Amino acid sequence: MHRATRRQQRISSLLAALHHAGRRRQRTGLIDRAVGWSCWALWLTIRHVEHPIARRYPVRAFISMWGWQIWRRVIKRSIAVQLPDGSSLICPPWSALASALVVDGFHEYMETVFMLDLLRPDDLVVDVGANIGYYSIIAAHRGRAALRSSRRIGVEALSKPVHG
Repeated sequence: MHRATRRQQRISSLLAALHHAGRRRQRTGLIDRAVGWSCWALWLTIRHVEHPIARRYPVRAFISMWGWQIWRRVIKRSIAVQLPDGSSLICPPWSALASALVVDGFHEYMETVFMLDLLRPDDLVVDVGANIGYYSIIAAHRGRAALRSSRRIGVEALSKPVHG
């Protein structure tokens, strides 16, 4: 087995164990909560620092990620993040997704690269359950900058279920 693959498997196993142990932070006992929060913090740190882009600058990734964690809990204000394609996105403090965007500008690396590579003129992008609009912003930016004739449609969530 290739050395990098073994390393990735070890990191993956470690992340799974830390994520599982991090659930203890929701329990009532003081020790359980302390262990849980510590495991969650370590899981979050490793997860972000080991991202394919952040690996090139782990110290910066560490500082960005923890700076954002403190900012979102203390200042409680949104920040604008520049995405890799040059577009900007407002990251609200309540968003767990925002951590990845603050650290390296990508949320789901492979899915983002797939979208950036395959989005063509006249493609219709429907971002169902858009959360903070990460893919919608990428599609809109690609449509405006590189794919001028691409169509963008934003639809707000319905307040009542639709019955046909």
